[in-house]
Amino acid sequence: MIIQSLLIAIASLTVFLILTEVLTISISYGEKTVIDLDLTFFGIRLTKTKNEKQNKKGRKKRFRPDFYTITEFIRRLFSKSDVTVRFIRVYYPDDDPAESAIKIGLFNSLISTAIAYAEAYSKKFQPGNITFLESANNSYKIEFDISLRLSLISFIAVLIRLQSGRRSEGANYYGRKQNE
Repeated sequence: MIIQSLLIAIASLTVFLILTEVLTISISYGEKTVIDLDLTFFGIRLTKTKNEKQNKKGRKKRFRPDFYTITEFIRRLFSKSDVTVRFIRVYYPDDDPAESAIKIGLFNSLISTAIAYAEAYSKKFQPGNITFLESANNSYKIEFDISLRLSLISFIAVLIRLQSGRRSEGANYYGRKQNE
């Protein structure tokens, strides 16, 4: 009986220590999109490279994520985490100076809004470098590297809350009225 209770205590302590572990989510977007989920003892790296030659023919899937669901997920994730923006780089084509000034102003206002949102909803916020550069291939491109630090139990709670919110909305979530 004592050994069984000791094993249960050790197992529950181990689960507690794992759930209170700090999770670091690093998101890098550029030539290659990389999402790193890092714990002290375990890590997952998700990568996707851009392939210009890849053309998929056939029926497109009809998947539209709900804007409010995504913003609610981001807001809850930011409210429990420390956000660090390492860099944001915006590449723009070399156009006429007046047109470039207007486009840089537009990008600057959009980035400023996103950073103000992150700063308002995060526990701790560290800004990084924001640079505007002329594009080598004469097209618009954005690259960024952002890191979030939060406990694993907080991340799991945000995921569960997001999923339970979807279930409670029921048919109304998919754009149909409940009474029809």
